[in-house]
Amino acid sequence: MRPQTYKEIFNVLTKDDLNVSFQFELEEKETQKAIAKKDAEIKIEEAKGIAEAQRIINSTLTENYLQHEAIQTQLVMANSPNHSTVYIPSGANGIPLVKLVE
Repeated sequence: MRPQTYKEIFNVLTKDDLNVSFQFELEEKETQKAIAKKDAEIKIEEAKGIAEAQRIINSTLTENYLQHEAIQTQLVMANSPNHSTVYIPSGANGIPLVKLVE
């Protein structure tokens, strides 16, 4: 059926324009959804990598290594021009006490 008046023609064009606009918006939302899914997959893979790194570190972390790191940090602080006195509990041999909590 063909529109007979200008009003009918305008209504048909407006409806067609709206349909095109809605279709474009729907396609845009689908694209955004796909991007969000890919972003989530990337975050999951990053989290897996961090978890694996933590597992490796935790399996090899020792009290001696932690004491070594504490001493190295003290040396860096002592050589810094902006250092101040820091009180650190120390063991019988004068090195920082480090205790792993399990």
